[in-house]
Amino acid sequence: MKLLELECGGERGMTAVTVAELCRTLPDDLRPVHPPVPPAAAISAVHVSELLDPVVYLDGGELLLTTGLALPRRAEECRRYVDRLVRGGVAALAFGVGPVHPAIPPRLVDACRQAGLGLLEVPEPTPFLTISRAFWSAVSRADRHELSAALSAYQQLARAATGPRPVPGLLRALAETVSGWAALLDPLGTAVDVWPDDRLSTARRLAAETARLRMAGMRAAATFPVDGDDVVVHPLADGARVVGYLATGAPPVAADASPGQHRSARSTISGAHRHVVLMAAALLSLDAVRSRRATAAVRAARASIAQLIDLGQAEAARRLGQRLGIDVPDGLARLVVFDGVPADTGLDVIAAACRGTVLGVSDDPPPDRTQEREVTWCVVAADGLAWPELQRSLSSLGSDVRCVVGAPLELDDLASMRTRLAAELSRRPVPWIGEAGGDGLVDAGGAHRLVAPLVELDRPKVVAAVAAYLRQRGHWEAAARELGLHRNTVRYRVGTAERLLGVDLRDPDAAATVWLSLRALGLA
Repeated sequence: MKLLELECGGERGMTAVTVAELCRTLPDDLRPVHPPVPPAAAISAVHVSELLDPVVYLDGGELLLTTGLALPRRAEECRRYVDRLVRGGVAALAFGVGPVHPAIPPRLVDACRQAGLGLLEVPEPTPFLTISRAFWSAVSRADRHELSAALSAYQQLARAATGPRPVPGLLRALAETVSGWAALLDPLGTAVDVWPDDRLSTARRLAAETARLRMAGMRAAATFPVDGDDVVVHPLADGARVVGYLATGAPPVAADASPGQHRSARSTISGAHRHVVLMAAALLSLDAVRSRRATAAVRAARASIAQLIDLGQAEAARRLGQRLGIDVPDGLARLVVFDGVPADTGLDVIAAACRGTVLGVSDDPPPDRTQEREVTWCVVAADGLAWPELQRSLSSLGSDVRCVVGAPLELDDLASMRTRLAAELSRRPVPWIGEAGGDGLVDAGGAHRLVAPLVELDRPKVVAAVAAYLRQRGHWEAAARELGLHRNTVRYRVGTAERLLGVDLRDPDAAATVWLSLRALGLA
């Protein structure tokens, strides 16, 4: 991976003029001698020199014009002259006949043929100025063409950014501009959106490279090959914070090397294209900021409604929700109180397990002021919460999560319940996930009934085996090492538990339910 510092200017984005194109432009003034078909080597400039060693004045890629004023008479010296031109990276040699030589000397033709250097004839009376003017006119036309293409691309990006679906529109416009693909990545490098869809697998491979880019800072871009494409990744910023990355990929195209050099490849993402990529990155950054602020505004509004409910102002909460277009539970509602997980993450998990709107706050201190863990609470419709799904989702967040779901209550009755649930949560071990009983406080009766055959028959060894097996995610060897037993002993005890409970612990749903029940009773 190659890291680059982002610049507002960047390199010149002109389309290269080739020897073949210049010959086609001047068919009577620039004639190919060797090879018969002029090469497609790119020309960087047109230079006139009668020196035997003009290389010190060249940068490479020039079309060198000469009348052969100092051309050596001996064939060996003529070959050394041509070899110097090849080492200097000359694109081709154009020989003007008439003023010094009536025709191109055969020794020069042979030397160019042996060295692989393109040789052109400028017939009398064509002045070298004609060649120079034609070259720079072609460069000017190419620049105007690229400028027109860039302006068209900018217009497409602007239309996409103001459309109903800005992100897919921007990615599509950018991918079409570079004749490749484009992807939006989140701050961790995970693909969020890709155009076209069939490049999703390629975009998913960028996470590792993006991890290196994060260490390089805000103003660094990265280029690297992926699946045969040249990929450029730019960070998307919100102030000093990276909110994502824009990845652009296109296949490299063959670039004709100067004589004597290896044929290389250049990216189809030209200098002009890179300006378009930077504009797309700026627009996507603005969209990310706008989305983040919109999400924050909605969450703040929902938090305000939840605070009104917490203060016993249920009617005022309903009216505010109606004014803001936010659904407030009309009938029974539940309180969900949790800690041990970032507030936004917890609220997102609850929202995914809830068919209705989640009204939540994340900055409320726990009732026990000596407790350092931040408690988050939210209000959900009583009939909208999928409790088993919520259990599984919260359990997957880690071993530090505690959560209690309150009993269904009228909205007006929730005000006195939140503090009691939070206080109860603070007394529970970590991890723990439970549901409230009829009085709104935690009731482990449901969990007890589920695992009663193990608890009432006093099978602590069986319970320990089940807990270890589930804690180790079904790995017998790991569970056996934890208990200091042979794995066949663990298998026997887990099999006993399955017969007593009437479940198959290989079933993820059954395993999750038994695990949560054991945790609710403090047995796991």
